[in-house]
Amino acid sequence: MLPSIKHKEWLQLVMGTLDPPIASHLFKIKLNTLRQKVRRKMTNPRDAAKELYEDCRIHEDIYKKDLHHIFKTQKNTSS
Repeated sequence: MLPSIKHKEWLQLVMGTLDPPIASHLFKIKLNTLRQKVRRKMTNPRDAAKELYEDCRIHEDIYKKDLHHIFKTQKNTSS
């Protein structure tokens, strides 16, 4: 199940403050594209996070391992 858009990790991913290793080439491309758009002020971080969330919702089966690693790791470090 895809973690809620309310999780801080979505914003951290597009801002680059959270930079976990990602196995899916498609996920890497999308994330890097969104990070560049944020840096170039072509979009704001919240809109970029929403776009990433929607892409992950569409491709959840492909990104499943990466998403599990990102969100499981964050839960373990915050406790």
